[in-house]
Amino acid sequence: MLSSKLTAIIFRPVSDRQSYINLLYLFMTILLGIAYLAFPFVLFFSGMPIEIGAPLALLVLPILPAIAIFERLMIRVWLKLDIPALTPVRDKRIGLWKRFRTFMDSGVIWKNLAYVLVKAIFGTLISGIALLIFITSFILFFGALAYAITMGMDLLLHIH
Repeated sequence: MLSSKLTAIIFRPVSDRQSYINLLYLFMTILLGIAYLAFPFVLFFSGMPIEIGAPLALLVLPILPAIAIFERLMIRVWLKLDIPALTPVRDKRIGLWKRFRTFMDSGVIWKNLAYVLVKAIFGTLISGIALLIFITSFILFFGALAYAITMGMDLLLHIH
C-alpha cells in the first residue's frame, strides 16, 4: 500500500488548480500557433507577387512587439512566471528613415520574431501531441468501460 505522502505526490497534479490552467494554456498555444503560422504561409506561399508580399511583411514587423507583450502577459497571468520585458530603444528626434533603420537593427524585433516562430512551430507540435494523448486516454478509458459493461451484460445473459 502506498504511503499517504507518496499518494499526495502522485495525485497532486490532479487536485492542483494550476495544472488545469497549464493545460488550458497549452491548448491555447495550439490556437495561437496556428494563427501565428497561418499569416506567413498565406502571405508568402499564396502566389502573391514579391512587390506586394514584401511590403506586407514589413508592415507585420511592427506588430511583433504587441504579440510579444501579449505572450508575456499570458505567461505571467496563466503560468505565474515572470519574464523580463524586451524594450526597444526609441528616439523621437530622428527622422522616419533613421527610425525605421533603428527599428530593423533592434535585437528586440528579431528576438520577438524568433520567439513567435518557435512558439508557432513547437507550440503547435506539443499541443497537438498533448491533445492526442488526451483523446487517446479518453478513448481507452471509455472503451474499457464500455467493454466492461458489455461483458457484464453478456455474462448476465449467459447465466440465465
